[in-house]
Amino acid sequence: MMSPLRNGNFTSSEIFRLMKPGKSKGSYSVDSQTYINECNWERKAKRSIEVQSNAKPLTWGKCCEKIAFDKIGLDYTLMSDQTIQHPTINFWVGSPDAHTLIKCGDLKCPQQLESFRKMSDPFYDKDTGSLLYEAFTIEALRKNHKDGDKFYWQVVSNSILLREVKGLNITKGQIIIFVPYEDELQEIKDSCDGSPDYYSIWASSADELPYLNRDGDFKNINIIEFDIMPRDVDALTERVKEAGELLTPWK
Repeated sequence: MMSPLRNGNFTSSEIFRLMKPGKSKGSYSVDSQTYINECNWERKAKRSIEVQSNAKPLTWGKCCEKIAFDKIGLDYTLMSDQTIQHPTINFWVGSPDAHTLIKCGDLKCPQQLESFRKMSDPFYDKDTGSLLYEAFTIEALRKNHKDGDKFYWQVVSNSILLREVKGLNITKGQIIIFVPYEDELQEIKDSCDGSPDYYSIWASSADELPYLNRDGDFKNINIIEFDIMPRDVDALTERVKEAGELLTPWK
């Protein structure tokens, strides 16, 4: 369920829209202004403009989450069900998936294999079929994937919130892409625990769910790790502050 704290405030998942440049220096793009208008509508309506549902992409990600981080084997603290708020810029909120003491991780679990193809294709050698890890960078993702910028600024935003709220020295960001192998599907189904909210997952056959074959060329977990650049932290913070001046005060 979406936290009401997200309503009418800038969220890490949509904050990339504020970073789209306008036609002149310091101006807002059409999408930036639209996003500000949407937040103002939510403030007037006192509710989210989005309609939540138990659609497969949402429930699939929740079912995969803990299993994916367990398989990575790092000491992550999961917190995707929590929304945190900047202590001084109170119209800035986010829901990081997980973190360590120095890393902010965001998990992507494509519910459609076509989405995974678009994420992974630029990083695989067309002759050998192997993953070119030296090319598996945030710069390449931002250039080659339509949501690359969204993913990047989401992690930067959450890393700032973790620093400000929890006092963590977050210096690294990670985008973790997880598509299970076929033999991992039952583990994911079991994690849903027969809940009616996850019926679309545990009642589905294997062919109705995304999975990879272990003897294929693709790995189930692919991680893009990058430095959280101070210049981007400063740029995002300044942009959020500026955009906040255009928000309608709460009544």
